[in-house]
Order: sequence, then structure tokens, then C-alpha cells
Amino acid sequence: MALAYRSTATIVAGTGTSVTGTEPSGTAQNDILIALYFVDQASATLGIPAGWSSIFNGASSTNFRYNLCYIVRGASAPSLAFTHTGSVYRELHMLSFSGGDTNNPINASADGGTFIGNPPNPDPPSATATVANTLVLGVGIGWVGSQAGGWVAPSGYTIRTDNTPTDDGMIAVKSLASATSENPGAFSGAFNTTADGWQATVILAPQPIPTVSTDSVTSIASTTATGNGTVSSDGGSTITERGVCWSTSANPTTSNSKATTSGTTGSYSASLTGLTAGTTYHMRAYATNANGTGYGGDYFFTTTYPTSTSWIKA
Repeated sequence: MALAYRSTATIVAGTGTSVTGTEPSGTAQNDILIALYFVDQASATLGIPAGWSSIFNGASSTNFRYNLCYIVRGASAPSLAFTHTGSVYRELHMLSFSGGDTNNPINASADGGTFIGNPPNPDPPSATATVANTLVLGVGIGWVGSQAGGWVAPSGYTIRTDNTPTDDGMIAVKSLASATSENPGAFSGAFNTTADGWQATVILAPQPIPTVSTDSVTSIASTTATGNGTVSSDGGSTITERGVCWSTSANPTTSNSKATTSGTTGSYSASLTGLTAGTTYHMRAYATNANGTGYGGDYFFTTTYPTSTSWIKA
């Protein structure tokens, strides 16, 4: 599934030592949540909720402390409570993007960022995107409300969150469908700002995992069976392990019972052993590369009862 912008929550701004965000409308399991959190105090300490990862964080030389972070959403919503030291102005932006995978977290990277003076004349951001289905985020922090229109995005980018008219924070988004190279140096000159500010380019790229399908279970007996699967794509990275995994619960993983078999792409079989007679099991085919593990669909089956033989003395 391609990474794609889904929605933006209402920006939360004001003063205090904490702020709790609202999950963007329509956000679902495996969506990527992005939070831009910053305060008007360079010496403040920012805290992010458990499970979130920072893409970048730091402070300006004069005014700002900031943290751009993300999480790949699980079955339930993560904590959206952010905290900081000092009761000062704070702002929280929240966006969601579809196409993530909790089994395969995204690769998030940012250039070093650059501070914008008056007039704006920074070095262009250097981050590039060379992976298909990539999102490029332009992130800006700074007081730009004094200029009509506030932040201005370069061609091809859409501003998805912007605290107009305050214009303290902004995130612009561009989707790259193909594995093209993107160096959005235009950000350096296209944003309107006349005060201290900061901006960076962020790359959100999928880490391709193998594409796997689960085929039927065959040769079902009381304590054994044969699991079958097909690896149709290695995800652009060498397959390091493939096989089947099983459990009495749905959607087993490699942390459950498993059997491996040699090979890379194509069809394969592996033996399920140590089963209990008359029991329903769930099986999935899987394959692993350097980026993670891809699974096929869940297939369930029931083992047989052993055949009993009665001997009658003549």
C-alpha cells in the first residue's frame, strides 16, 4: 500500500506545561501519526508519549524548542499527551498518513535543519528521497505572521497544517509515487519569513518487506501437516528466512511455532510438527529480509484424530 496523506487534527495552541492532541479524523490501525510539538522557550525540556520516536528535536539559539516525532498506530490510539517544562506558549500539530505497517515501521530521516534569519538566506536542505511511495515533509517553525500569507510552499507541495495567522508552525506534504530523487532546496527561498525561524525537510519512506501469500495446508494428520506458501517479491532485499508459523490463535508470527525452508522467491512447503490431535490451528506463510518480515493471510485447519484399531481374538 502506498503512503498517502489522510487527515490533519485541529492545531492545539496556548500556554501551559502540557497539551493533549486529538487523533486526526479517520485514523486507523497501521496509519503513521506525525506530531510537531514546540514551545516558545529554547531552554525547555520536551517530553513525548511512550511509543513515539523522534525524527528530529532541538532548539533555536533564541526562542524555540521543538520535536517532530512519529508512531505507527496499533489497534488502539496511542497516548497523545505531550509535556514540557515551563508554563510558556506551546503548539501541537497532528497529521496522519495511511499505508504504514506495525510489522514494518517506516524509515524516517531529516536533514540537519537550518535557521532562517532576516532576510532568509539559509543553505538549502539536503535530504533526498529515492524510494517509491515516499512522503516528503517540509517543516517550518517561526514567527512569519508579519508577512501576508504566512508560509508559502514550493511547487508540488501542499500545506497540510499551518497555524494562521500566528504562523508559528507549518507542515507541507508532497507524495512521490516512484523512486525519484527529491532535493527540495526550494524550501529555503519559498517560505516567507522575516523573523527567527527554523525549517527542515523530512523523508518518510517505506522499508519494503517481502510479499507473501499463504497457500492451503495439506497432508493434515493428527500431529503433523504440511504448510505451503509463495514469496512473490523479496522487497528489493535478499530473503534471509522463509517458512510457515502456526498457533492456536489467529495471525501467528515467528514468535510462535515455526518451520523454515531454504530458498528465496517462489513456492515452498514446510512441515508442521508437534501438533495436538483434534485441534484447530492457524498458519501463515512468512519471509524475512533486512527490512522486516512479510506475512501471508491466516489459514486455519483442524488436525485429525488418530485411527484406532481393535483386535478381536478369534
